Amino acid sequence: MGKGAVARRLAAALGLQAVLERPQDNPFLASFHQDQATYAFQTQVFFLISRQQVLSQLQQGDLFSAGTVTDFLFERERIFAALHLGAEELALYDRIHAVVKERIPKPDVVIYLQARPHVLLERLKARGPDPHRPVLKDLEEMNRVYSEFFFHYAGTPLLVVNTSDVDLDRDDEEMRHLAMEVLRLRGGTQHYIPRTHSQR
Repeated sequence: MGKGAVARRLAAALGLQAVLERPQDNPFLASFHQDQATYAFQTQVFFLISRQQVLSQLQQGDLFSAGTVTDFLFERERIFAALHLGAEELALYDRIHAVVKERIPKPDVVIYLQARPHVLLERLKARGPDPHRPVLKDLEEMNRVYSEFFFHYAGTPLLVVNTSDVDLDRDDEEMRHLAMEVLRLRGGTQHYIPRTHSQR
């Protein structure tokens, strides 16, 4: 299960358009995987500006679209920057981030898909060989950072979804339930445990 696939299916269930990130468009990404210390800043700034451009286009509006589902959150870029940049680079990144942030629309709802680190690792392995696949230790650290971030998140209504025991990319019924939960969400933070999980 990938977040892009879930976003696409959720958009279809809600009758909205899906806008998915394209990390392969980042010209620094391959170099970053070979030498993170040298290319982390360029990689993160490119992602930051790319996200801003996509979201700014959405803000201009589309008369033929009722709304949009994306598979990325702008604030997430700061999490990755903090993990990969040194203190001086992060300080400069934060100055750029503060300027760019003023030019993007605020999402109506944010969905945080949770899963246990070993489950995430198995799902990544199922996608096939990948020399850049993170190890379990990296996923545990990422899980910790994300959990801390969303524990304090208050920018928009937040739906936290436990996906450890359900594949939203394949389960049509669970996707319909998730879509209904999104429509019901009005404010604050709500936790949703898929029905197949809660019945076990």
